[in-house]
Amino acid sequence: PWFQHRAHMHVRLRCPADSLECEDQPLPPPGDGCGAELQSWFEPPKPGTTKPEKKTPPPLPPSCQALLDEHVI
Repeated sequence: PWFQHRAHMHVRLRCPADSLECEDQPLPPPGDGCGAELQSWFEPPKPGTTKPEKKTPPPLPPSCQALLDEHVI
């Protein structure tokens, strides 16, 4: 669980058997996420912390990009 994550849930999906380019997600870490992971909720923010930099997503596989290119609104 993450701080302030009480209004929604996360779902793990699997790739369809006939989808050759689909890659399954890695397995989640062991445990239920309610142990030492929660300690950061009770610690004050570190001084001078800034917002994380916005990362550029990796390029899409060509088949996905082609699908988006065909259906641009």
